[in-house]
Amino acid sequence: MPWPGSLEPPFRIIVPPAIVVRTPVLIGIYGGLMTLDYVAFKNQKKIPLRKNQLRLLLMGTHTAIPLALSSPRIGANLFFITLPWFYVAYSSVIPVEKYTYCEWLDSLQFLLLDAPADKRWMLATRKIPKLVLSEQEQQDARIKGVTRIARGIGKLIMMKLIVDPLLPKQLSSILSLPWLHPNSLFSTLLFGCKAYLFLGVADIGTGIQQLSLGIPSIDLFNFPMIASTPKEFWSHRWNLYMKRLFHLLIFAPEETSLIEGKEDIEKNKSSVVNQKIRGLTVFFISGIFHEILMLSLFRESTGENLLFFTMQGLSVLLEVTVRERTGYRQEVTGWRRVVCFAGTWFNFALTGRVFIAPFLRYFSS
Repeated sequence: MPWPGSLEPPFRIIVPPAIVVRTPVLIGIYGGLMTLDYVAFKNQKKIPLRKNQLRLLLMGTHTAIPLALSSPRIGANLFFITLPWFYVAYSSVIPVEKYTYCEWLDSLQFLLLDAPADKRWMLATRKIPKLVLSEQEQQDARIKGVTRIARGIGKLIMMKLIVDPLLPKQLSSILSLPWLHPNSLFSTLLFGCKAYLFLGVADIGTGIQQLSLGIPSIDLFNFPMIASTPKEFWSHRWNLYMKRLFHLLIFAPEETSLIEGKEDIEKNKSSVVNQKIRGLTVFFISGIFHEILMLSLFRESTGENLLFFTMQGLSVLLEVTVRERTGYRQEVTGWRRVVCFAGTWFNFALTGRVFIAPFLRYFSS
């Protein structure tokens, strides 16, 4: 039986081809579905479902639609899968009934706003009726937007000129090498670097938005390449949009403000074991979501992305446990940081092959 991360996966879940629909038509379909999402959340009290139950129902709908309908463009399909899901998840923790439809469409800015957590929460709950920025704050945001656009373009140039030439021409050839082969470890990290640089398109998109609106937002990434531990990578440097959303959904208690500033309160109320279970839950949900992406984009799921995120969750759990037992809770510095950095990236080189395997097989076929 093949191992995960080999040329052939240990098993495949295959779904029939989707009905291909032109992108403009899909935009209309998803626009209509998101309108129904808004109506459902706004009238949630009239529906015999709790808000979390409604969220699961709508998420299930937005999971099923991409399995049935797709655009001929993979980039567009990725957008159609993630954006409605993100809106439904976020809408389940904000008072949608206080929003008009247009305000609801703009509400994600409160999650991604580069501002203190208490201000974001007051905006999200409409305790502050609208976001008010000074001319100087808007100007600073636009300047940072230009910088973000330039950074995104720079990432794409670096990917094309430096990373791509180093990758094997037959992408899946890496999967035939032994796991500890130097070329396997190096290429795995290189593919991860390519993924990070490719997501410079997100910098360009959010930079254009920040330039046009003058509203400051957080970066999607915070220099993940310098992370020295798994927890630092996943909690503070990689995909900060999802980090904030998961905090609201998994870690923030319902009876208190759903803001990062209340994290210490939650820790006092919950046992350490409960916190660890919630952390593993985040990784499990991430793995399931990526498998849904595989089914929607590539029409098959191999379970390898779920396995990868499970392994990363266990890595973070191991780090947290070791810190607890040794009492070493401060930031890693000096020679310890160098050692931890090497160990962290060896971990990614070793386990990352499981994550990239489905992509390599698809784009090599």
